[in-house]
Amino acid sequence: MGLKGRGNNGITPPPVGRAINKAASISRGLVLACPLTDGGLKCYDYVGGLIGTSSSTVQAYKQTSRGSATNTSTRFTFPAGFPKNVGNTNTAPFTVSLWVFFPTSFTGYLFGWGSAGAGWYCQIGSTGNGNFDYYDGTRYTRITFTNNLTAGKWYHIVCTKDSTNALWPNIGLKIYFNTVDNTVQFNGGVGTPNSVDLSALQFSIGTRGTSTILSANINNFNMWNRVLSREEIVKLYTEPYCMYT
Repeated sequence: MGLKGRGNNGITPPPVGRAINKAASISRGLVLACPLTDGGLKCYDYVGGLIGTSSSTVQAYKQTSRGSATNTSTRFTFPAGFPKNVGNTNTAPFTVSLWVFFPTSFTGYLFGWGSAGAGWYCQIGSTGNGNFDYYDGTRYTRITFTNNLTAGKWYHIVCTKDSTNALWPNIGLKIYFNTVDNTVQFNGGVGTPNSVDLSALQFSIGTRGTSTILSANINNFNMWNRVLSREEIVKLYTEPYCMYT
């Protein structure tokens, strides 16, 4: 069951010892799985064709325990080039799925690959609005979204980018809140972005580069190197740990 209406109870973490179910269709193209609910650091990446390998190279920064709805300053920063097997071109597809709880405010970055110079990221504004961008340092494509978010509730957010890389209407970016497509047209993109070499840039959860840490709690963060179908997005909402055994 999803978290809609659950207040601050969060997601029940998968039992200790459960691994990624590589045979499940939802696991196809899964390159990063971070439950972030176990009080320790469990992130699984796709390395050498083997998914489910615990990564000891992830750096975690926290003020209070992860997995708690009171965790209001969390940042997870990965080494450059991590996670693996994500395309580094401007037409490479991907999907990011996460659960987020905003205790009091909504301002900050949910995730970002790169910094202010280049990369892609998703940003939430003070009223629950925001943008999802792909940026090469000069040119960018962007979608915006507006939501009537309520503090003290969990939201399931999914961002996707398909293989296109043109300005609107073929921008290739979408964002879903609790399975609902909230993508809004934005005509302010400048040019067509060039490819960004992500292998030299850091990927972060809860921030973007050295930006301010997100004042929220994030659970069950996952990334795929493909665009998930609407049916798969709904499944992640109703069964948050469906990719585990």
